[in-house]
Amino acid sequence: MKTGNAVDQALRILKPDIEVDDIKPKPLPPRQAAHKGEVSRIVLATLRDAKRACTTQELTMHVMAERGLANGGPYLGGRYRNWINGCGNKLDRCRRPVQY
Repeated sequence: MKTGNAVDQALRILKPDIEVDDIKPKPLPPRQAAHKGEVSRIVLATLRDAKRACTTQELTMHVMAERGLANGGPYLGGRYRNWINGCGNKLDRCRRPVQY
């Protein structure tokens, strides 16, 4: 029996004949990296074209559609919603007057 880390030892307690080396790591999903300013550009264009105020969910769906990720699922939607919130926070900081 080989010695290993705590996870290997815990698996061997549950199943003594397990070959831990045969277990493959779960592949990471592909990164959906945006170019610098791309999300801000899409958000600002959407807000300019909108006839009314947009919710974060609407902006998220629009950004995902623009980037070809309309069926991204709830995980990707939450990730983009965080990007939209960050974009809004950054725009708020840029609009505030500088006080000396």
